[in-house]
Amino acid sequence: MAEQLEGELSMHATLPLPTSDVDLFADDVLHDPYPALREAGPAVRLTTYDAWVLPR
Repeated sequence: MAEQLEGELSMHATLPLPTSDVDLFADDVLHDPYPALREAGPAVRLTTYDAWVLPR
């Protein structure tokens, strides 16, 4: 890890980040993908695709 420079702010996540393993290409999800993702949070990491979605 890089050394912290004097006066530099350090950022750490204190809350668990919402993740989902939903298959975006499944028939039922293609029909309406938002309900499951909206329940997870405003920004959700899709672990299957190693990507972030913004469902809200």
